[in-house]
Amino acid sequence: MASHDNKEMILVAFLQASNCSNYTGPWRHPETESNFLDLAFYQNIATILEEGKFHLAFLDDRLAMPSRFGNTHETAVEHGIRTVKLDLVPIITAMGLATSHLGLGATYSTTYYSPFHVARLFASIDHFTKGRAVWNVVTSLNDSEAQNFGVSEHLPHDTRYDVADEFMSVVCKLWDSWEPEAMVADRETGRFADSTKVHRVDHSGLYFQ
Repeated sequence: MASHDNKEMILVAFLQASNCSNYTGPWRHPETESNFLDLAFYQNIATILEEGKFHLAFLDDRLAMPSRFGNTHETAVEHGIRTVKLDLVPIITAMGLATSHLGLGATYSTTYYSPFHVARLFASIDHFTKGRAVWNVVTSLNDSEAQNFGVSEHLPHDTRYDVADEFMSVVCKLWDSWEPEAMVADRETGRFADSTKVHRVDHSGLYFQ
């Protein structure tokens, strides 16, 4: 029998920046906290997770409220079915400031954001949290999400994933454009960075330039 003495369980908490969890009705329970619009709500969750030895707090996202049932948003709104979807960046930043070791995962779409925006955003959070930021890469698939970004309908499946592949390639190039030792910050000489270690990306692709 194989030994399991050196095995480690990875604990990940699946969260939503919303009025409810994966189960849509818990907001009605009398013991449920209702301050989901307060950053302290998420910081408290993060603190509990870290004390419980969780490795990662992971938040999913959707860029529109549900509207497929009856082709309207009314039922979702009336019953509180994931109609609140807060931006994840301030949330994981606040969670990071309340913890020291907890990983912080946020979902960000490759369909409606730009590679530069995502690269800078997650690099910034990663600096602030000392290497604890995680980007969950997704493509957006609902027409309601497309319409929130001024597009009538979402891209076909294969096109979305082709875009995502190139998107990730560009993001990785942007992250690698500064070599690890590029920043000098020499106050005596006034030299801030070694320009030979900072590189233009100059990406030329099918979807991104």
